Formats: sequence, C-alpha cells, structure tokens
Amino acid sequence: MSENNNMNDSFERFFKEKADEYDIIYNEADWEKLEGRLNALDKQRVIAKRRFLAGAAIFLIFSLFGYFTYSNYMKINQLEQQLSNQTVQPIPQNSGTGIVQNNDSQNLGNKSGNTIAENNMASSGETSQTLPPKDIAEDDKPVESSAEFSITENESRNLFIADLSNSKLALSSFDQQSTVDPETIEPAETSGKAPVFAARVDASSNDVGLNSGIQNASQRFSVGFLMAPDFSTAGSFSDFYSPGYKFGAYVEYHFTRNLGISAGIIHSTVRYTAQGGEYRPPEGYWTNGIIPAETLAECMLLDIPITLKYNFFHFDRSRFYATAGVSSYVMLSEEYEFDYYGNESGLAQSWSGKTGTRHWASNAAFSIGFEYDINSTLSLRAEPFIRVPLKEVGWGNVRLYSLGSFISLNYKFD
Repeated sequence: MSENNNMNDSFERFFKEKADEYDIIYNEADWEKLEGRLNALDKQRVIAKRRFLAGAAIFLIFSLFGYFTYSNYMKINQLEQQLSNQTVQPIPQNSGTGIVQNNDSQNLGNKSGNTIAENNMASSGETSQTLPPKDIAEDDKPVESSAEFSITENESRNLFIADLSNSKLALSSFDQQSTVDPETIEPAETSGKAPVFAARVDASSNDVGLNSGIQNASQRFSVGFLMAPDFSTAGSFSDFYSPGYKFGAYVEYHFTRNLGISAGIIHSTVRYTAQGGEYRPPEGYWTNGIIPAETLAECMLLDIPITLKYNFFHFDRSRFYATAGVSSYVMLSEEYEFDYYGNESGLAQSWSGKTGTRHWASNAAFSIGFEYDINSTLSLRAEPFIRVPLKEVGWGNVRLYSLGSFISLNYKFD
C-alpha cells in the first residue's frame, strides 16, 4: 500500500515539474491576430450570404425575361395566324345574282322590243312614256347592282388599313423597310359587306413578326430615369461589401431602328473593401510603412456613362439590347477606415475628405437589357450592368469594379 502511494506521489511530482518548465507568457498581439481572423471569417459568411441573395435576384430577373419572351412569342404566333386566316381567295363579282340573271334572260325579248319601239318614236319626232307592265312580278324586276361591291382601288386600300386597325396590328410597325407587293392584295370573303383586302406579307421581312412592335422609326430621341443597386469591390470580382445604390437620368438618340447612342449622369454611393496593397494612398502616408490588413470605403461620386446601344432581338412589343462604352467618375466625397491585425498605437485609423477629383474614361461599361413597350411613347427597361476599371480612381488609387441591374422608365419622342 505504501509503495503505491509513493508511486503516485512520484508521478505527481513529475508532471508538476514538467508543467512548471513551460511557462506560457500572455501576448496581446497574438490574441488580436486571432480576433482579426475570427472577424475575417464572420465577414466571409456575410459576403457568402450576399452573393446568394445577388444570385437569387439575377435568377429572378432572367426568369422574368424568359416569361416576357415566351408571352410575346405566343402573341406573335396568334398575329401570324390571324394574317394567314385573312388571306383567302376573292369572291366572284356576280356572286349571289343568279336569280337576277335568269329573270333578265326571260325578259330579254320584252327589253329588246321596248328599245326598238323607243328608237322608232325618237326618229319620227314623237314622244311617248313607256310604263312597265303591271303583270311583272316584283321578283322579276331588274335588280340594280349593289353599291357596296362597286369600290375603287383606293377605297379597297382604305378598307385594308381599317381591317389592320381592327385586328390591333400596330401601323407603326410598317416602317421604311416595309414592302408589300400590290399584286398580292386580294379581297377576303365577306357576307353581304364590302370586300376587305388583305396583304400577304413575308414573315421574314421587318414588317410583321419578330421585328414588329409599337416603336416608331420617327421617334429618334428618348429620355429615361433609372435606379439600381450597386455592388463594388477593389482589385477583382470578389469580396463584395455592403451594397450601395445608383439613381440618375440619361438621354438617347437613335441613328437607326437598332443603333443608338446615350449619355447620362448617375449619382452613386459606392461601398467596398480593399485588401492590403489594393488600396494605395499617396506615398509616405502609412505610419512606419505598416499597411492595414483591410480598408473599408464609402464614397459618393458621379458616374457619367457614354455608350452605344444595339437592339439585337425584337418581339411584338419588346426587344433585347446590348450596350458598350466608357464611364467617367467624379469623386464627391470619400471616407475610409483602416483595420490592422495588431493594435499598435500611432497608426492611421481613418481618412475622409471632399476631393472632387475627376477620372475621365476610368471604367469600361457593358450591359445587356430587356425593354418592354407600355405604349407608343413609354417603355420599361431592366438592364444588368458591369463596370471594369481602365485606370485607378479616388484618393486611394484603387481599381474599382462594379455590377448591378438598372431599372428605368423611358420616354420616346420625335
């Protein structure tokens, strides 16, 4: 028993001596580094959540695009079906007059005798009043040709235009490229009404089908008001911070039905993070040359884009388009906060100022959009965009990336 107690005491002394040899000294810098890593993990979780929300929003936008595309495709098929139903063979001019022709043939002798007698009396200077026989039935009387079947070519064309209006076809879709062969204009079937003429239009032309719509070729100018969320970052398309916003206006001029140019001015609030050397203030600013691990930025600026717009796919009341151009940034105010791994005293913690610096053609601008015509002058647009840096901007000389989706209301006029 005593031997077991002595053995336990020896083991206890052994572990106590070994524990006293390793005296761990508390180091505050190590704990601060660990805290910084934990904060970075929390930010990564927040960024992953925001990416998920951004992906869901983009999926929703393209789902709406698909719905409008399918809806317009069905409308186009219905219009083409209506056109094909209206293009039929003409009715013979004497249709429905067979009884009249039989009665006329039966009374041919009477008509001839009366005519000869009238001519003889006229040659002899005598006058006489010829009354129709009382025994002729009302059905045997000659029926005058109906005026509704005696129309000129101009009247038939007017009826054709009226029929298109009743069929809710937009006349503005027949622009300068419209070609209708007069030989293909044929009267359509009617019952007791004036014949309606329909034109056979090639579906591959720009008049009816995929390239038709409310948009008028004479509407050269348009103005619009837009807004959008803004996701920005520095250095690359990663580590997106809290979203900002954009709102502004633009003016657009159309050279042709598909090609146009636009310019605008957009007020933007941009929030982003820059890691390490991605943020480069004027030389000598960092205390003792110690660069912060992360920079948090919030800037207000004017975004001035100049872009070319091309409509590459048309539907009845809508179209897809793409834009490309350059954008200039005018910095209004800049605020920055610096985060270090350690907590050494005397290091720069923040900077702010109203700089007003101008960075012309600092970013390339690209977008793909969808436009839906509400009526002949108003339209709605949804336009996902991207800004890629061409040069550094701001007091920190960062290469700023941005993406988002414009929603705009557009007004067209001559």
